[in-house]
Amino acid sequence: MRYRFATAADLHTCQGLIDPGLRMSRALRARLTQLWTQLIESGSALLSVIEDPEQAHPQGIEAFAAMVFVSDAFAEDFAAAPRPYLPALIYDGMMANRSPVLTPSQIRAANSGNGLNLVCLHFALRNRALDHPRTRNTLQVANTAFFFFVGGYRIHTLMQEVYGAEHAQYMTGGGLRLRSDFVDEFSDDTDRPVANEHPYLFGLDREEIAPVAVNPLSYLFHPLPPRFGFTRTAQRVLEQALLVQTDQEIASHLGVSVDAVKKTWRGIYERVENVAPKLLASRVASSESHHRSAERRRHLLDYLRTHLEELRPPPWLASAKVGDPASAGKSQSRTES
Repeated sequence: MRYRFATAADLHTCQGLIDPGLRMSRALRARLTQLWTQLIESGSALLSVIEDPEQAHPQGIEAFAAMVFVSDAFAEDFAAAPRPYLPALIYDGMMANRSPVLTPSQIRAANSGNGLNLVCLHFALRNRALDHPRTRNTLQVANTAFFFFVGGYRIHTLMQEVYGAEHAQYMTGGGLRLRSDFVDEFSDDTDRPVANEHPYLFGLDREEIAPVAVNPLSYLFHPLPPRFGFTRTAQRVLEQALLVQTDQEIASHLGVSVDAVKKTWRGIYERVENVAPKLLASRVASSESHHRSAERRRHLLDYLRTHLEELRPPPWLASAKVGDPASAGKSQSRTES
């Protein structure tokens, strides 16, 4: 199993994986992939898939995750009076042009301020039976994937809705706290969902986890400050490299030339060597330049796997294109808006 960012080609399959416990209107269901495409293009969401590389696409997609950051006002209002079907509430707001989802510039500002309110809209599994061997394998990968996509952001509040007691128990075991089981939200038996589709709201706030807590979630709420201040352009290249992408694959994903990607790598190495010259130290003989370059990349990626805060954009970044000679102090504009 492997994880990666979701693309437009995945979205139809991902919609078919959505938990049947999530109630939404026909209008919303008809527009769901359009809304996801909008979020991907704007850079306002974290959409990812877990797939079996031995299976042809899209049959190999085993899980789909969609996460967004929402405004303080929305998070506070919802916490004061939680209602079932949180993802549908957010999507309905998007369709009504009152979206609570933060834009990339708002994400940068909140990340340097009080922190971000993260909502997991979906974690959708092809097989919802948590004791199934294939699902257990997927869940193991999902744990790593979650920290890859979210680690390093300064989270203030985390919220996720799940459906059915089995999935609620799984969330409790993962360290999240039950906020509401919505037992009083359904007026009668005809309105009440079946047991395995009953909604449960889970959450966690920064104040509930100490900075030195023996809990992997502590890193989400109390991340280290970045050392290098990489541009958003550099961060996007590094994100793809951490997903075991070649320069050719990175260039294709970002829609730029391989030369542009190589220029960005040069800027990345220059910045790292200025800040931490020993981090990329190589034992490879100077005559073996291709081996030395590969070793420098390996050293850097090994460091970043445990320092994901380096991939989260600080608020002062300007805009630039991949490969811009000045990219050490700028970022690509289409990733910022």
